[in-house]
Amino acid sequence: MKRDVSLMRLTGTRANGAVATGAAATGARAAGAASIGALAVGALAIGAVAVGALVIGRLAIRRAVVRELRVGRLEIDELVVHSRPTAEG
Repeated sequence: MKRDVSLMRLTGTRANGAVATGAAATGARAAGAASIGALAVGALAIGAVAVGALVIGRLAIRRAVVRELRVGRLEIDELVVHSRPTAEG
């Protein structure tokens, strides 16, 4: 199963998938146990690579964004999160 996770244009900026307040981040495309991006707190954004059983999933990304929203650190222009199986496998 292939999943696409997109977090786009937070605070009017756009990068490859996810952007934190004033800082670029790496995107998120998970295919099985491949590598995905992670949104860190505040102005720091990092990418996480799956090594063995270390995988940060879309729920972790969503929770990080929701947590930031609750404390009022992010202003969102557009937030899109997709997770759907594709015919590619």
